[in-house]
Parts: sequence; C-alpha cells; structure tokens
Amino acid sequence: MNDLVLISYTDSLLGNYFKSCRDDLKHFIEHKDISIRIHCDHDGCKKQVLEETIYDLSDNYIVVAFTHGNENAVIDQNTTELIHKTESGNYHSAIFYSIACSNASSLGKELINYSSKLFFGYNQDTHGIQGPQNLVKIFIESENFALKRILSGITDGKALYEETYTFFTQKIETLKEENKLLAPLLLHNREAMQIYTNENGNKKSFPEI
Repeated sequence: MNDLVLISYTDSLLGNYFKSCRDDLKHFIEHKDISIRIHCDHDGCKKQVLEETIYDLSDNYIVVAFTHGNENAVIDQNTTELIHKTESGNYHSAIFYSIACSNASSLGKELINYSSKLFFGYNQDTHGIQGPQNLVKIFIESENFALKRILSGITDGKALYEETYTFFTQKIETLKEENKLLAPLLLHNREAMQIYTNENGNKKSFPEI
C-alpha cells in the first residue's frame, strides 16, 4: 500500500479513544518501518479535505475511519456525514477499514458492490471505552488487529477473519480476569465483526451472510 487516509476525531463521550486508535496504528507503522504516506490530521479530515485527498490517490490505498457512523455513513463528531454509501464509487479499488458503528450493514456492502477490494467493519453498534489505560488498550488492540494484519500483507478475507476472531477471543479472556464487567462488551464487538472482499468481481463475506 502506498497511501493511508486516516480519519479520526475527538469525541464528547469517548474522549481521546479514536485518537488513541490512531496513535496505536501510527506507532505500529513506525515500529515496523512500513513505507506508507498518511493523509489527514486528527480532527482535520473534513468532507472537502477527504474528497480532495481521495481524488489524488491511485488504487493502492487504505481508508481508515476511527470515528462514529451508522448503517449508511461515516460521520464526524458533529454527526456530519463524511462518507455516504451513495458515494461508494469514489472508493473503487480501495481497502476500507472502519470501526464506526453499523457501517458493515449497508455502507460496507455498497463499497464492495462498487469494487472496493476489502471492507472491515461492524454490522451493529459497538463499544469503545474510557478508563484505566490497561483496559482501554485491550479494546484498541482489538480494534486495530485486522488493520495491522492487512498492513503486514494479509488480505485474504477468510484468514483475516479467523485470525482476528481468535485475537478477540484471547483479549476477551484477558478482560474476564481484569474486569469481567467489560468482557461482554468486547464479546459483542467480536460478534458484530464483518469482512467483505471483492476479487475481480468475486464477492465474499466473512462470516457468510
């Protein structure tokens, strides 16, 4: 991958959760010495900036959404739509990775219909947390695991889903030991996970739907 468009916002309820996801990802990229250009500042990826950035990119890029969303769109902290499913054609041949609530229900499917290569997201509302850093870290590592595998070259949907599901399961067991009240939240996130792929028109879903 040559380019990574990184959308993240400070949130009134989750505070710096999305920025922490961003920082964790950037640390991984730097630590692994991955050569990739990162576009968009934290709190700065407004719709016009996003559209201008995408327009200039080739097909070898990833869009990452560390923000809120719904079935049809990625939204910012003011609920302004940044990416709506009717704009899916703008992301032809992209890899699209979103931790926004419910994006897999409709937006992700439409992106794949318009030939995005891969979509990772959730088909229900999901949970991020604030609190002790060791607990927040478990959620962030889980959110970012599949993305780190993609950046490491794993883009087979089945393998990516299975590895990520296993990682979530391990982290859920850790949470049961450290704070058993939070474990069901991460379990819910795991069960809401959805991956779609489109390889030359051959569309697949993991898990199958």
